[in-house]
Amino acid sequence: MNDLRYAVRTLRSGPGFACAAILSIGLAIGANAAIFSLADALFLRPLEVPDPAGVVTLATRPSVDDGRLSYPEYVDVRDSNRSFASLAAIRVLRRTCSRRPHAT
Repeated sequence: MNDLRYAVRTLRSGPGFACAAILSIGLAIGANAAIFSLADALFLRPLEVPDPAGVVTLATRPSVDDGRLSYPEYVDVRDSNRSFASLAAIRVLRRTCSRRPHAT
């Protein structure tokens, strides 16, 4: 209890510091909550499909074309599908880095 009284007394003696400290802590908590909400929505929640365990990835020959289907290929597979309940397509954006030797 003495520590709490000392903290309140210290914050009263420096109101500018107290405001800055409270605003900083509030901003940090708000930013943390926003980032967690985004991560929860994108990564932590299960897929909103009837049977998430039944979701599979379909790709072409990875050694030839990185395993990607073009949109016309996807439409063809979707329209002639008799094995899956439904199909969906996603596009994964990847940042590629080229490793060039530095000139010395």
